[in-house]
Amino acid sequence: MLRFEVILADGDELEAFRYARRVMIREERARGLEWDEPSMEDPTISGSEVRWFALASQGAWCRTKLEELVERANRALEEMRTQRSRYLR
Repeated sequence: MLRFEVILADGDELEAFRYARRVMIREERARGLEWDEPSMEDPTISGSEVRWFALASQGAWCRTKLEELVERANRALEEMRTQRSRYLR
């Protein structure tokens, strides 16, 4: 099992994280998974931790996917906040 700590300050950050994960899952389903590639459907995400039950050979895949997930979540959060500020004007 791999465990990653995540620090999500508010509900917007958690929603952006979940949104990014859903996008990655849809992409996986559309293209299919490579041999020994773990799915983004597998990890359990809480407010402070990502737990991923994966094979030892999948560790590098998991870390790469989690890094991409964080990058996408940060972009999604920025977009959410930009959209909200436009509506508040």
